[in-house]
Amino acid sequence: MSRQPIIETAAAETGTKESPAGSNKTKYGVWYGLDSQKWCAIFVSWVYDHAGNPLGNIESQKGYQSCQGGYNHWKASGELTANPQAGDIVLF
Repeated sequence: MSRQPIIETAAAETGTKESPAGSNKTKYGVWYGLDSQKWCAIFVSWVYDHAGNPLGNIESQKGYQSCQGGYNHWKASGELTANPQAGDIVLF
């Protein structure tokens, strides 16, 4: 998997805002089918999909919508790492 398209796709979204402010309404939520919801994980799913590396079925067919869901998936599949690379998904 090339990581550069992931980085470029995410960077191209710099400055995108909710409309109206504070509403959680974004094009990412519309794409995922959960507009008006917290969208940090949905954004990551959107980026990977639009960069040509869809995440697959984590919490839905489009990826994941919650950090906990993503963490649980990657922990169960043994994909967590202490040595992330550019383009990896980081959860806090």
